[in-house]
Amino acid sequence: MSNDERVGAADFRRALALIQHGERGDEAGMRVIVDDEVIPADRLPQLIRATVSILWQLVAQLCEPDEVAEIGETLAQASAADEFDLDLDNRLVARMAMAQHAEDPSAEYEVLRDAATAPDGLVRLALTAAGVVSAMLPQLRTDIGRQLLNNLAMQALREESS
Repeated sequence: MSNDERVGAADFRRALALIQHGERGDEAGMRVIVDDEVIPADRLPQLIRATVSILWQLVAQLCEPDEVAEIGETLAQASAADEFDLDLDNRLVARMAMAQHAEDPSAEYEVLRDAATAPDGLVRLALTAAGVVSAMLPQLRTDIGRQLLNNLAMQALREESS
């Protein structure tokens, strides 16, 4: 992990761009963000944490209370090793989501350490996290969802530039 572990505006901008490319099915665009921006800046852990944070922000803004509860329950079950038949990357995203929801930074870092043990584990986790956002929130494919992503991306860009 890099020395500056804090998640900043640039991390949120990159995470939002990653989600937007993922929503469009633009895998090449996703790889450009990861390979050309994130890896050279040594910001993979921050990108992952920002992406999952955005998931929670979007859930709060796009979902009804019963949907929020259902998503939380799904992520809690997915984070448990024996609940769902999931691949490691999806399980790690669920664990990261639950760690953030519990405001437990040590659990977040444990997820990052677990991911980092596999070759390209952090890259896979970043790409999977963006995919989970899209999978959990079909509302992002609506005009309102796309506009919300655009607004958040513009806000992050303004904050990064200031």
